Amino acid sequence: MRSPHSHNFGQEHGTRERFFSSRWTLLAIIFFARTGVGLQFIAVAALMAPLRGDLQLGIGEFGLLLGAFMFTAILLSIPNGIISAFFGDRVTLLAGLGALVIGGIILGESSGYYPALIGRLFGGIGAGFITVTGAKVLTDRFAGKEIATAMSFFGRLLAPWHRAWIYGAALVFGVAGLAGRGLS
Repeated sequence: MRSPHSHNFGQEHGTRERFFSSRWTLLAIIFFARTGVGLQFIAVAALMAPLRGDLQLGIGEFGLLLGAFMFTAILLSIPNGIISAFFGDRVTLLAGLGALVIGGIILGESSGYYPALIGRLFGGIGAGFITVTGAKVLTDRFAGKEIATAMSFFGRLLAPWHRAWIYGAALVFGVAGLAGRGLS
């Protein structure tokens, strides 16, 4: 069932709506939103030591913080299609971006485990909305060879850089370990 107030990208004809109806502009917006999802997802793991110290978390509590983000996103994947159909793609993506930002703010300002967990749950809501609705919007707007380009920006464009960083870090730590062993 579709709300009479729901709007999809490109259905209106005003200046703002024309800006959002450009599929390449949409790709750029979704790319940056999806990058925000990835950064917020990995930020907690990258900041494990300071977060555990500041929030006085055990390993189990920290593991729940890591998993809460994707748990919420996975739970929202199925009803996301219904939500997006009812409210429209634009509203769903903006709600996802808002939830991602709110989740990051709550996590950043939290002084204990439960507020941090709530922040991660909000971030997961945003991740679910952005990931599922973003993929749907791109498949609606691109076809043929262009869909491969669009989806590479959506999901895996950063993968080569990510792998290069991991391999580079492994090399640096491996050399440092060997150098340290040689000095002792």
